Amino acid sequence: IANLKHKLDNGEFLILVKDKDLDLVGGIEELQADMGIITLDSLQQTLKTGKETIGNPRFIDLTREGKKFGFAVNVPLLIRGEVKGVAGVFVDLTKISTILLDSQLSAFNNDYRVVITDDFTVAVHPDPKLLGVNFKEINSHPSALSLFKAIDDRADGLYEYTNYVGKEMLTELKSFEVGSNT
Repeated sequence: IANLKHKLDNGEFLILVKDKDLDLVGGIEELQADMGIITLDSLQQTLKTGKETIGNPRFIDLTREGKKFGFAVNVPLLIRGEVKGVAGVFVDLTKISTILLDSQLSAFNNDYRVVITDDFTVAVHPDPKLLGVNFKEINSHPSALSLFKAIDDRADGLYEYTNYVGKEMLTELKSFEVGSNT
């Protein structure tokens, strides 16, 4: 590997870049290849199956600039059906969270928005301590069971619910796909 920036500690090849400002065109910076990338479960799944994957949100330090919370999107690079590599992107959820949690989106006093993955990982929440935690683990109230079932069934609707701090509320559930078949 001619450019040592592209060489992982295990000798494998990786090009790692970062967009320094998502609001502007350009600003792509080449970074040192980082072994943290290969620890992503979704990347390993793409390498093994040859299929596109979208990972679960998690904290990871990919650029040696501190841990970021986000998820990976991976697309296999195939030659005659054989996986030769992966093109991927790590989506930092900071900006998405800022937009979704903006008080201008509020319809009621003390309302808030939450994004939960299909396996109940908390992806967006106003309490940063809950990011990456399994939603089922933070609320054991009986009313949560119907909400868990609705999430499993992708049953959009309005639900009576007692939240994780014990406050009774109405919860609107809306399911959506991030990628195909997600």
